[in-house]
Amino acid sequence: MKKKTTTKTNTKMIDTLRKRCNKLNVKLILRKGFHCKAPDGFLCDGYFDPPHLGLYGELVVATKRPNRDWQYTLLHEYAHMMQWFHDDPIFDSADYYSLEKQTERQALKLSREFGLDIAVCKKESRDYLRFIKNR
Repeated sequence: MKKKTTTKTNTKMIDTLRKRCNKLNVKLILRKGFHCKAPDGFLCDGYFDPPHLGLYGELVVATKRPNRDWQYTLLHEYAHMMQWFHDDPIFDSADYYSLEKQTERQALKLSREFGLDIAVCKKESRDYLRFIKNR
């Protein structure tokens, strides 16, 4: 039987990720808009900016989209945070496509863990990778 994403599951996922972020000195921020402005000034669906110089890091996601979309973005950005935390060399890679491809793999694993609709997440992942490869 297929797992369904429910409000309870979503709340559990957000609470779990918020606790993990807090342990790493990272603020989890769920913005109410369609987009958020990354530290480089570009508009995006979400971003992760690591802590530095004693300041909090930020994991930020825009939430004025369907739940399944922004929740998958949240897992994608969380995957970046974990790459940073584990000193994964891909996190600082100049090869943006390889970084994002690995991040998508990790986000898909997380989506299974938190009970998101895997078919929807796979489609989001394919569309995103196709978009960045062709730009």
